Amino acid sequence: MPKPKSCSVCCVAMLTGRGFDDALKLCFAQEPRDLSMSLEQIELVLNQAGLNTLRLDKVPSTIQDNMSIECRHKVKGFWHYIVYDADQKKFLDPIVNSPKIEDYEFTRAIKIKKNPQL
Repeated sequence: MPKPKSCSVCCVAMLTGRGFDDALKLCFAQEPRDLSMSLEQIELVLNQAGLNTLRLDKVPSTIQDNMSIECRHKVKGFWHYIVYDADQKKFLDPIVNSPKIEDYEFTRAIKIKKNPQL
C-alpha cells in the first residue's frame, strides 16, 4: 500500500485497472486526511467508474467473480480490504508481505457482475 489505510483505494485501483493516483482522485474529490472507506463507499466509486456491482452480505464459499472483500485479521483484529481476481484465480492483498489468506475472516463483499452484453 502506498499510503497507510489505503487498502480500499488500492482495491478500487485493481478492480478498475487504474493506477493508485487515478483511483485516489476517483475516490476523493480532494486529498483526504484518512484514506479509509466503507464497503458502501467502495461500491459507489466502482459504480461511478462504470462497473456493475452487487453487494453481498456474506462472502460465498466458492468465488468465481472479481470481488472486493471486506475482511478482518483473525489474530491482530484489524479490518482490511482485498481483491479476488477471477482471471488469475487468486486473492490480491495490497499489503506488502501480506498475511496468509487463511489469517483473514471474510465478512462482506462487492461482486463485480459480468456485463451481459459481452
